[in-house]
Amino acid sequence: MDKKFELLMTVSESINYLLAKAEEISTYFAEGRDSDASNHIGVFIDDLSLTIKAINLTENVQKEKIDTSEINEVLNSMVEAFENSDFILLGDLFQYELSPILQKWNDKISMNTFN
Repeated sequence: MDKKFELLMTVSESINYLLAKAEEISTYFAEGRDSDASNHIGVFIDDLSLTIKAINLTENVQKEKIDTSEINEVLNSMVEAFENSDFILLGDLFQYELSPILQKWNDKISMNTFN
C-alpha cells in the first residue's frame, strides 16, 4: 500500500482523537473549568497542526480533496476569544465550528479510503 494512503488512514484516527479532545475542552469551558480547558488547548493545537500537515502531504492521493484552509477563520476566532477571555465563546467554537469541520474532513477521508 502506498505510504501516503497509509498516512491518510492514520489521519482518520488522529481526527477521531481531536474530536474527542474538542468535546472534552468544550465541556470544561461549559462547566466553568477554564484552566482545565486552557491546559489542553496547546496540545490540541499541536496535534491539529500535525494532522493538517499530514492531510496536505496526502493531497495527491485524495479522491475527495480536503481543504484545510477552511479551519483558519475558526482558529482566528478562537485566538480572539482567548485573548478576550471569552471562554463561553471559545467552548462554543470548539463544539459548533471546529468539530463539524473535523468531522467533514473525516467523512472525506472515509470516502477516499473506502471508495
